[in-house]
Amino acid sequence: MLKKISAGFCLILVSVVPILTLHAQDKALKSLVETALQKNYGVRLARVDQDIAENENTLGNAGFTPNVYIDGDYRRSIRESEQEFVSGDRQEVSGGRSSNLSGAIGVEWTIFDGFKMFAEREKLQTQALLGKTTVRYYIEQTVLDVSAVYYELMKGRAMLQELQTVYDVSRERLELEEKRKEVGTGNMLEVHRARINMLSDSVQLVRFRADLKNYEIEVNRLMAVDLENDIATEDDFRVNPGLNTDDMLESVLTKNTELNQTQIQQLLEEQNVKSRRGNLMPEVMLFGSYNFDRSTSDFGFLLSNRQYGPQFGVSLRFNLYDGGKERTAMQTAKLQAENAQISAEEKKTDVKAAFFTADQNYKSAKQELLLAQMNAEEAGKLEEIALEQYKTGLITSLEFRQLQLEVLQAKLQVVEAKFDLKQSELMLHRLAGSLPEEIL
Repeated sequence: MLKKISAGFCLILVSVVPILTLHAQDKALKSLVETALQKNYGVRLARVDQDIAENENTLGNAGFTPNVYIDGDYRRSIRESEQEFVSGDRQEVSGGRSSNLSGAIGVEWTIFDGFKMFAEREKLQTQALLGKTTVRYYIEQTVLDVSAVYYELMKGRAMLQELQTVYDVSRERLELEEKRKEVGTGNMLEVHRARINMLSDSVQLVRFRADLKNYEIEVNRLMAVDLENDIATEDDFRVNPGLNTDDMLESVLTKNTELNQTQIQQLLEEQNVKSRRGNLMPEVMLFGSYNFDRSTSDFGFLLSNRQYGPQFGVSLRFNLYDGGKERTAMQTAKLQAENAQISAEEKKTDVKAAFFTADQNYKSAKQELLLAQMNAEEAGKLEEIALEQYKTGLITSLEFRQLQLEVLQAKLQVVEAKFDLKQSELMLHRLAGSLPEEIL
């Protein structure tokens, strides 16, 4: 039985100093992310919004193109009519019928509107760009969300494996104490203590298994697939301890999608000011049409009338006074543009602060990982000594249990440190706008 315990603790010792997997592509995560980018609801909705913005981005919507129309009208009427003329004659018609047929084909073309059409064209192009950037934002956010939960799942499974090893040792220890009690070298106190420790380990296992299932459900939710699907993960974290963060700040300031969104929004507000300015200037429109009109009547001066031919011209419209509505709207647009500029400056500061924080967390996580591995190695050496003393009866089962928990804690610290390092790495790539490329 002591040999079984020794074998169990040797397993802990071997796994105390985990091999740091060098940076490489995680194929399991890549597959999950690819599915999420195809099916995630947020990404799909963003793509539809992008298509809408691109569909709206036309010269016609900006006001550059003429408006060609065709009108037609046909009417008939039956009336009772009494007419008295200047000469004194009277005319009475009962059930008099009349008809009118008219039609026209024409064109209207605004050739000057205070350059409003140019501002509207720029706005439509900018909105299309914003739609594209928003899709990029949702892609990056989805990649981050899936990756974060995926690594939570990996961390949980690594911890569960270590807890399972501890549980196995606790169960073997209980069997040993029961054997000792049978042969008279043990007592019920140690038996009960060993059983309590084993049950405590069982509770931890149940809790961790439930957490792992919840992580799987969340990954499936992000992928918009069956929530009960099993999720496969790699055996170890693929961290990149050699990431050069000094060269990432420039990418953060130019490629960060949240910052780009606020900058594009600022541009939209500035273009809106130009559009509003156009409302304060005259509007010149060319028009032309070809008209046809024919009418008949059973009464009146004319029994029939027909007119047809073209008409064309130019119209000028200038709003002299509207109660100051347009000037008020213009001033509001300027204030909104100023507000957008302030928001962009704030976002730039926030993004830089987030980058410096993530950079510090990344560097700290690397140091913590090295220290945690050193600590785990020392804990393993201490465990070997304590195991020999436990065999010879120099330490009690209580002391043995305490050491068991210390070794477990040291191993879990390594898992936590590797997880923290990976999370910091993900955040740095997210801020630099390179996360999808890093994962895929």
